[in-house]
Amino acid sequence: MSRTLNRILLFTCLFFFYAAVAESAGVYLQIRKQAGEKIKIALPAAGTELNRKIVKTVSSDLEISGYASMVNQEFADDTYNTGKLNFTEWGRAGAEVLATIESVQSGENIAVDARLYIVAEGKNIFAKRYQGPSARPDGIARAISSDILKALTGEKGIANTRIAFVSNRTGVKKIYVMDYDGRNWRQITGDNCIELSPGWSPDGDNVVYTSYRSGYPDIYIQNLTSGARRRLASFAGLNAFGAFSPDGNSVALVLSKDGNPELYVMKTDGSSLRRLTKTKSVESSPGWSPDGKKIAFVSDRGGSPQIYVISASGGEFERMTLKGSYNTSPCWSPDGKWITFSSKINGRFQICLLDVKTKETINVSDGRFDDDDPSWAPNSRHIVFRRTKNYLSDLYIVDITDGKLVQITSDKFDEEFPAWSPK
Repeated sequence: MSRTLNRILLFTCLFFFYAAVAESAGVYLQIRKQAGEKIKIALPAAGTELNRKIVKTVSSDLEISGYASMVNQEFADDTYNTGKLNFTEWGRAGAEVLATIESVQSGENIAVDARLYIVAEGKNIFAKRYQGPSARPDGIARAISSDILKALTGEKGIANTRIAFVSNRTGVKKIYVMDYDGRNWRQITGDNCIELSPGWSPDGDNVVYTSYRSGYPDIYIQNLTSGARRRLASFAGLNAFGAFSPDGNSVALVLSKDGNPELYVMKTDGSSLRRLTKTKSVESSPGWSPDGKKIAFVSDRGGSPQIYVISASGGEFERMTLKGSYNTSPCWSPDGKWITFSSKINGRFQICLLDVKTKETINVSDGRFDDDDPSWAPNSRHIVFRRTKNYLSDLYIVDITDGKLVQITSDKFDEEFPAWSPK
């Protein structure tokens, strides 16, 4: 990804708080690191095959988080079997923190003990037991990953988050949900029709999307636990681009019932429909600010698609993108500082960041492929997007702090319209 991402690094000191609970009392450690510097963590892979699988998932989660750099095991470590920790050797290997994971399976269940130690002091700073079905070790691994990051950085992490997206693997574009790293796909819709543009409710329990079930584009809301769904908007013409408000009480959407596509807001029960824009142009792709006061959207009122912002109650709207002839797919970062969008640059779509205050833009993509459909992770650090190369589209995530890129889908089908869950 582009080296220009370095411009958004903070060259000040950050304080990472290492906090966790041991069996008897809380133990806290405060250490100081430069912004962007990663914590060097050792996590020995030992024990049963199931234990190694959990370790592998936790290691991957920590690497993707952007806060950790995993230290390779450079010597024979028999921690799992002996319980002895060789802090001296781990220190020589470059580890600042040592994590251990030990699991015991009993029938169809598994108990997993996770611990963290400061290598230089040999001090235990975190200890917790996890239990669950042995057939679903990923769930336990995700919980461990999140807790480790919480203990090390004070942030929850993204290991337990999910991504909704569209795939044509059945021959028809359907809505799927998967773990944030591309594992555990689950198709959530079953009609034999095109379905597009999924968006999450703030509690992560529901998905809003556009479906051609009736033969026309209508908007539905579906509960992921029960599978129950209901049609929210089915006006004459276009019903598309549904987006939940941050409080979950409203949905922004685009309707063409009064002529050309315009921006509207309505309650999630289908009441209180309000029209926000009244133009002769085409509006699309609404995305709420995290405080729920504004909505970013796309309009071609100036002759080409550009990003604008309007109050959630309507009124005048402000153009945000000042460069580029084709800018689309805005998504507001959860911390409110950025709007990511797709811009056509030198004939290819690229992922960009827009500073909400200054309107300065930063190109995230390297320009080799077409990148679009960006969506923020809840940590405001990672973005998932679609990349098209060799006539196929796959999903990638990028860390905007260091530019690290991870491909999370890879098959002979097209994946698109990714939406990162809010938690």
